[in-house]
Amino acid sequence: MSRIFTACFALLIFTLGVFAAGDGSSAGRADLLRDQWGVPHVFAETDEAAMYGLGWACAEDRAFQMYFNLRTIQGRLAELLGDEGSRKYSAPEFDEKMRIMGFYRAAQKAAENLSEDDLALLKAYSRGVNDYIKAHRGELLDLFEQYELDPEPWTPADCIASWWNLARFFAGEGLHDSMVYNQRKNRDRLQPAARGRGGLSAEQMKALLERAEKAGRVVDDSAAVVQRGDVSDEWIEQVHDFLAEHGFAEDAVEEEETPKFSHAWAVGKKKMSEGTAALVSDPQTPVRVPSLLYEFHVKGATFNARGVGVPGSPVILIGWNEHVAWGMTALGADQADQFKLKMDDDHPDQYWFDGEWHDMTVWNETIKVRGGRDITITLRETRFGPVVDAIANGLEPGDHFALKRVPACEPERETFPAALAMMRSHDIESFYDALSGWRFPSANVVFADSAGKVGYSVACAVPLRSPLAIDGGAAAHDGTESKYDWRGYVPFNLLPHVLDPDRGYAFSGNHRPIASFYPAPMGLGTGSGGDTTRSWRLRQRIEDAGLLTPEKVREIHYDTVNPARKALAEVGVHLLSVSPARLSDDSIFALGELSDWLKAGARSEWDCPGAALAENINTMFRILQTTLAAQYGGGETGLTHFLKSMEKKIASDPKADLGGEVAEYIDQVVSNAWRRTVAQYGEDPAQWNQAAAAQVQKRSLEYMDTLDGFGSLDRGRNLPVPALRDLDGGTIFSQMSQSYTQWVPLDEVDSARSLLPVGDTEHTASPYYTATLSMWQSGETHPAPLSRAAVEPYVKERTALLP
Repeated sequence: MSRIFTACFALLIFTLGVFAAGDGSSAGRADLLRDQWGVPHVFAETDEAAMYGLGWACAEDRAFQMYFNLRTIQGRLAELLGDEGSRKYSAPEFDEKMRIMGFYRAAQKAAENLSEDDLALLKAYSRGVNDYIKAHRGELLDLFEQYELDPEPWTPADCIASWWNLARFFAGEGLHDSMVYNQRKNRDRLQPAARGRGGLSAEQMKALLERAEKAGRVVDDSAAVVQRGDVSDEWIEQVHDFLAEHGFAEDAVEEEETPKFSHAWAVGKKKMSEGTAALVSDPQTPVRVPSLLYEFHVKGATFNARGVGVPGSPVILIGWNEHVAWGMTALGADQADQFKLKMDDDHPDQYWFDGEWHDMTVWNETIKVRGGRDITITLRETRFGPVVDAIANGLEPGDHFALKRVPACEPERETFPAALAMMRSHDIESFYDALSGWRFPSANVVFADSAGKVGYSVACAVPLRSPLAIDGGAAAHDGTESKYDWRGYVPFNLLPHVLDPDRGYAFSGNHRPIASFYPAPMGLGTGSGGDTTRSWRLRQRIEDAGLLTPEKVREIHYDTVNPARKALAEVGVHLLSVSPARLSDDSIFALGELSDWLKAGARSEWDCPGAALAENINTMFRILQTTLAAQYGGGETGLTHFLKSMEKKIASDPKADLGGEVAEYIDQVVSNAWRRTVAQYGEDPAQWNQAAAAQVQKRSLEYMDTLDGFGSLDRGRNLPVPALRDLDGGTIFSQMSQSYTQWVPLDEVDSARSLLPVGDTEHTASPYYTATLSMWQSGETHPAPLSRAAVEPYVKERTALLP
């Protein structure tokens, strides 16, 4: 169908839709322009017309992916996949889980509770989706027919549910609380022998655990985004007063480590030679075809913004407008809890609460299974949320648990209005105000404005748990009395944040949001104990650079040094010079190669000698692997803490004896890397990089793969992974996980650049399907302007949508 005919048909369909509805609410022209990289640009005089055009564009690019993702969160995958399964669930089992969790039910309620104006925008977006599908049924992806997926009319609830479907991966499900509850309950009954792991005797394991408990939670406060000097005494006093008012002690409460993907950084005029600001955001999830994200640009009467969101929703997750740019990384705050219910056989479908029996809401639903027998399940709902006995972990006989989690537990509040306010913001202060309505998912948000200011804030709804909660809310709560229930949410202005810091920059690599002076209530997700490898490297690149320019800020994106592997090799080289007798022959061989790698810049690139060997340096840092984890903390943040400490020791004394524990750990890591590399690529180190590159190119990008792990929906459309520059997933560049990149110079936003690998459409026959594949391979980005005048030179197709 020609583009001119498409435009005319759009006019006809849109007109019929408006007159059939009788409301004329989508009045106004929308011009849909598509640039040479396939990115849609929607320009309209009204916000509703803009949303209509965006819905049309998204359906044109990603209709099947939209509906497949919707069926996922609705719990209807078995209608398409039958009994097929993911790595963890069969489709019917997964559907049961989604229906129990109740995301889609909550999304329907959330849509009903939106303001009239906000709802009108989602309705306009949905009309755009539906009108495109009506006009192009014969042009939809053939997977609709192959999987017998009949596209039902898109609704505002579908927009919200599509957003939640991706957002749920930013946080835990809350299904482990029951297991932790029973572990705490049974801990004293366990025999020491039952706790032996990893080849250690029970006595050794017990000694290690006692050492770790004695050391307590190890925190590297120097790594935190928000330092004590960033906040006022008055603000700290407000936080203490709030906690005291709700019965909390003033001691800081530590959390589990947070998700480790994505990084973003903003540098302002205080750190720039040109008195401006620039921002880079790199969300990090494995590249897929089509992408999990959707790049678009939309301009209405009150907003002109571009960036990425998810197919099926107009929310911009990461993006910019004429005045403000923002990036996000996963925070992983605990926004879910289980509550242990008291039930008995004499009171079926009831639970005991506050001295009396309460009825559950009980109903049956049918899971339709393609090519198989339908399955009927019974769902139960309590005041806390759904009963999750069928999907919770670690239940014992007679256990019953209900799940309370954001966003399903608060359908009266939704993130969409906050996302709109972010698109309309004009400086970091108004952007920060807009963030106050951000509920889900929990995020670290970095932002900058055209005045050269930068900022950082935690953004999410943080449950205020009862002071009586077991282990600060890590285990399931008592569900028999209201005194154990949540007491609301932590006020947004009391969450960690800093606006226009004196140092002139802000960044997040999923590392610690705020130092331990902050008396966090349960579940805030102050999270990791310090730096991740990426935040450590970002700090090195920004702090050591002196004054920066917008171009220098962008160059950081291409950094291919994994500081943990680099530091492990450096510590090994130090040991080789001061105490070689403590190292095995394999370690000595490895360090000979790694010395050349260090001299070449320690880059994780194929042209850097020793890179394949360095890639095999194991960066796991757990108490079962090394007793050093009890001293420095476990996980990625413990490893960075340990390595930074070693760097300081060596810098202060080049002949320093680091001790037997350190030597044993380094020897283990380096010798294992040598043996593994030889086993993989042969005896000749000169051939290792080439062999490793060939291994990577044997991988493929699976078509329509999702984070739920159901794999390719059509293996014939999988794409081979090209020869990429960077082979390490722990670097800033990290090409295999480069799901999107944006660079925005705030003094000239029309000079912004972006990249969404490998293209913006699901249609394999489209020239836009792999429009950015070669750019991804070579590390390029493309122009990403905002003004229509700056967009026009790149336009390849245009569609006029008129009521």
